[in-house]
Amino acid sequence: MRNILTSSAVLDLVASIVTGNNNSASVNGRGKPFLSQTQKSTESILLHVIIKMTTKFPSVHVTYGSQTFISNSARTEFLNNVCEKYNLNKDQIEIYDIETCKTINVKDLRDFMKVEIKKKNHPPITKINGKSYASNASTSKMPNLEVLNKKLIDNSALNGLERAYLIDCLKNFSNPLKRKNDTVAVNQDARPEMKNRKVQVDAANLIAHRATSTQTDELINYQPPLNNSTLTNDIIIQSKKLAASEKVDSVKATDLMVKSFDKRRNFILIERPAVSFVKEKFPLLFSCTEVRNELDRIFYTGKSQEFISNIKKYAPHILSAARDDDPLLETTQEKMKSFQTPAQREYAQEVGAILMVSSLMHEKRNYLKLLDHCYDISNFPYIETLSKLEEIFFDQHIYKVYAENLLLCEASDLKEALLCLIASYFIFNIKYPDTSFRTLVVFEKLFLEASDTDENEIDISVIQIIRSIQLKQQARGS
Repeated sequence: MRNILTSSAVLDLVASIVTGNNNSASVNGRGKPFLSQTQKSTESILLHVIIKMTTKFPSVHVTYGSQTFISNSARTEFLNNVCEKYNLNKDQIEIYDIETCKTINVKDLRDFMKVEIKKKNHPPITKINGKSYASNASTSKMPNLEVLNKKLIDNSALNGLERAYLIDCLKNFSNPLKRKNDTVAVNQDARPEMKNRKVQVDAANLIAHRATSTQTDELINYQPPLNNSTLTNDIIIQSKKLAASEKVDSVKATDLMVKSFDKRRNFILIERPAVSFVKEKFPLLFSCTEVRNELDRIFYTGKSQEFISNIKKYAPHILSAARDDDPLLETTQEKMKSFQTPAQREYAQEVGAILMVSSLMHEKRNYLKLLDHCYDISNFPYIETLSKLEEIFFDQHIYKVYAENLLLCEASDLKEALLCLIASYFIFNIKYPDTSFRTLVVFEKLFLEASDTDENEIDISVIQIIRSIQLKQQARGS
């Protein structure tokens, strides 16, 4: 009993642990260090005591000085009592034999043995070929998430099980602010594999050339600086305040969007953020007017109006490419005959031409969601209206345009909605989905008159149809 701790010494030790004083060391009755030089840290020590065993009953006494911490505790209940006092789990506690410098079990306890009751601070260690590695075996059991959450908030020490669990979580972590890698399909049936067929700008080239530009931008030599020194965070703050106001001043909104364009364009092309994050930072972008303005800023002023005009220009030629017995063509012709004014008949022809493109490309019309149309759930941009197919030939409907299932804007007719849909792919630098790739390429080549999609990635049959429609328009013009 030479090295039994006095009551005051143990109380000092416990106080040092509670207060987090790492300089305090356990001492024996004569004031000499009780720990070796390699074991002076008390960060994980709960108790540093002498074990006393009873022979009449298989019980354990934890003694320091004249005090008994756990009295008449059976071996099987020993760790339970320690856990209850310190609000820990069994797998968070270990018994350390000071003499042998090894971790032992409850069954190894002997009379007058000097031990440390410690809290584990590291995951179990496995030695392979003389090297130590953190064991992953502890991940087979999920820790108490409520306790883990409290520890993280309180910045408390984590045990091996918790550390291994968090490491495993980090390996599977996916930043919600980043768009998911297109090559990883969560559900192969629901989301077809993406192909790298439409990327407006390669981030590496963008950084190397210090320019914000699409392939179309490069054709008109548009190269704004990567960092605009005149732009400050005040512009973004002003934009958020204006967007939150009851009535948005459209002139002021456009001015702020122009000033923040370089910052916004580089942010989207390089960082590839989720659309929700773009909306959080640039909320004024999410209106039909600013979507049109943004497309003009990417290309040139008047591009949006050209898109609308091209729908009217190419509509009769698109319909002429369909078979005479095509049900959609018959419906379009019936609607045109039923309307009284030339403007209504012209609009019906334009709607029929827009819808006919998917039929000519032999693709589902997944970009347009109607009440009587079954469509696949997708994160790609789409148009939604609470109308049936036969009803949209008349222009009194509200069309909502979504990008990554987030409302981008509302449009008053299908032509305007289609413009915003195509604009969303360019604004947010989104690739065309495989299921609607050919249809969207036709919209890009004919209506937007852009060349961002490489013709080497387009089927020869699609190129021939596009060229045929263009030649018909040229012949009509001449």
